[in-house]
Amino acid sequence: QVGGVTRPEHFELAIFLSGEGQWEWTGGAERYAPGQVWLLPAGLGAYRLSPERPTALLRAAPGDVNEFVRRMTDQGVPEEAWSRLVYP
Repeated sequence: QVGGVTRPEHFELAIFLSGEGQWEWTGGAERYAPGQVWLLPAGLGAYRLSPERPTALLRAAPGDVNEFVRRMTDQGVPEEAWSRLVYP
């Protein structure tokens, strides 16, 4: 079993690449499978992952746009190469 806690500042995404099992959190539980993307609300709090098969997943959270812009500028990446990622 693997556990975690969401941060109150932002939501997270869990993207399952492989495996099967169950998510468990206070007040609920659901099964997961490969190819699913789960939105974990900022207020979810503690959760536990109970894999039944080896599981690989990516966890992602929104970043600071200003930090992204600073990094792109510092690396000399022209704005037209990244601006559509930040400003639709």
